[in-house]
Amino acid sequence: MIINKIDKFLKNELQQQCFRILEQLKKYISTETYLIQLRVAETLQIRQNGLIIVQNYLDDYSLFQQRKKLLNCCYPTDTN
Repeated sequence: MIINKIDKFLKNELQQQCFRILEQLKKYISTETYLIQLRVAETLQIRQNGLIIVQNYLDDYSLFQQRKKLLNCCYPTDTN
């Protein structure tokens, strides 16, 4: 019984921390907007330097993974 209460408290605390992090991120630039900017940068740099495009693809994937982790933290798909 006590373990269940502690577990529930910790899950709620973790979720609140995630929401606070997301609120901080909203003060800056959204992940989607940043990804769009990277895609635009890829288009502009295609004639100038292929290495920049590769880096942008890596940045794009990295941001996608970070966004996925944040969403899983705050909106877990596991119902246990």
